[in-house]
Amino acid sequence: MPLPQNVRETVAGNLHRLSKLLNHYTETKLGLPRRLILEPPWMLGEVGADVDGVIVNQDTVRQQATVATLWRLGVIDYLRHRAAENGTAHMIEIGAGHGSLCYHLKRIVPQLTYTIIDLPETLPRVNADAPLLERAVANVVDNARAWSPAARTRTRGARLGNILRAS
Repeated sequence: MPLPQNVRETVAGNLHRLSKLLNHYTETKLGLPRRLILEPPWMLGEVGADVDGVIVNQDTVRQQATVATLWRLGVIDYLRHRAAENGTAHMIEIGAGHGSLCYHLKRIVPQLTYTIIDLPETLPRVNADAPLLERAVANVVDNARAWSPAARTRTRGARLGNILRAS
């Protein structure tokens, strides 16, 4: 199969996207404890840039951003505290894809009991009770804030209304 006529432009465009991705990855890692820097295994045909021995691709960047957000909101500290107190902590992920976030969070909190719920795309859309959903999320955020280190900036529950939007 011959190369397309615009191969140089395609490669240049991909390199530009890779550069933006690597910049985002570097910014996401700033200030994180070393134990929270994800190190996906080099297996199963992983493709990406090698950054200090870590394979970096879109999945790595998305998962690193998720872990950084969970840490900054105090959720990881909350899970570690619960695991130390009760011997386990529980996490539920809806729509886990191939489960790599579970893999990384279990490495960070080994006692974590992780439940993955995948819903088929063929299910019809359901209208949610927006006030109940907002109260549930606010409860999770309040618990996370209660366990976040005092040195970190805390999220205010009043800002939650800007995050959730009922449709």
